[in-house]
Amino acid sequence: MTPPQAIEFQFDASEQAVRRALSRVRQFWQQAGVSDCDAGQAEIVLAEALNNVVEHAYCNTGAGRIELRCRVGSDQIDMTILDQGGPVPAHVFAQRTGPDTDVPLNDLPEGGFGWMLIQKMTCYLHYQRVGGTNCLCFAVLRGGNG
Repeated sequence: MTPPQAIEFQFDASEQAVRRALSRVRQFWQQAGVSDCDAGQAEIVLAEALNNVVEHAYCNTGAGRIELRCRVGSDQIDMTILDQGGPVPAHVFAQRTGPDTDVPLNDLPEGGFGWMLIQKMTCYLHYQRVGGTNCLCFAVLRGGNG
């Protein structure tokens, strides 16, 4: 029997639903034969992106839905996130170097690492808003090539 190579589903835009979605995707990746290393890298990127949707896209509404599409290819894992939350500000996609970490431990920033991780860990990253829908597409290379 051939393992599944694609999954698509919707879920509520909440922290708990994101955790359940990540668990479901991990199981899918395992069934699709994705290595633990590749799945771990893809999960970091996916978790950052999904948490951003919950925290920022739906921050003014308090509720919404997220659609996740994931396809496993021989060279990469392709993912698409769709939501009807607020648009992503253009400055978010500026190339990031990350916050200054050459400071005392107590002075380290709490945030500012998410988009930098997403940019550094993906081989493809594209955002567009069509009508009232945000569409974030990205890919993570398989085989430790990221």
